[in-house]
Amino acid sequence: MKTTKTILLLMIFSIMFIFHVQAQNPGFEWAVQMGGDSAIMANSIATDADGNQIITGSFNGTADFDPGDGVFNLTSSGKDDIFIQKLSPAGTLVWAARMGDVHSDAGRDVITDAFGNIYVTGYFSGTIDADPGTGYFELSQTKHTAFVLKIEPDGDLIWAKQMGFPGDWGLAYGYAITIDNSLNVITTGTFYGRVDFDPSPGTFNLSATSGSGDAYIQKLDASGNFIWAKQLIGPEYKVGY
Repeated sequence: MKTTKTILLLMIFSIMFIFHVQAQNPGFEWAVQMGGDSAIMANSIATDADGNQIITGSFNGTADFDPGDGVFNLTSSGKDDIFIQKLSPAGTLVWAARMGDVHSDAGRDVITDAFGNIYVTGYFSGTIDADPGTGYFELSQTKHTAFVLKIEPDGDLIWAKQMGFPGDWGLAYGYAITIDNSLNVITTGTFYGRVDFDPSPGTFNLSATSGSGDAYIQKLDASGNFIWAKQLIGPEYKVGY
């Protein structure tokens, strides 16, 4: 029998989702848990057009991400690593992946589009493989910075972008993500110091107006190209969720 540690946040998210889609005929369908010698924090869950559920968050240690009788262990590199997990409509594991370095990294928000593609934002520090599939795509930054991923339904990376680059002295944390009807990608979060929000070789620097951090909103096109970035200015701490 598998030894598990109950992850209440993930279970609550699943139950809330089921109640939401069954609002006209409320009824509990299922709940799942992940476990192992690990602490897992589920930060966001999304449902695609086929009823699959995609969860992102952070974990440390070794965790079994298969909620069924099988075992699918992932092990963090040091402190907290990012995880992305896809479950079927019945709650069985489709795939799961981790990414991270020795620092504290996290996936903070996830959404899907009509084609089943998956979009994730969060933050990392160090060097990570941002491809949840079999490929390798490196993102690297000496300090914490925000990232944006677009992933195919089977878990292969379409593109990955980061804010800020090695040598920048600012910090950025991605907290929320959405898409518009043209599949442009809009993210928000908070940043400190000066950060380049153009993930291409071009430069678009924003500078926080106080040491307490400013909120940002960034827009990328469907291919991950930079469109614009804005900040919310003021004397107090500001963050976009």
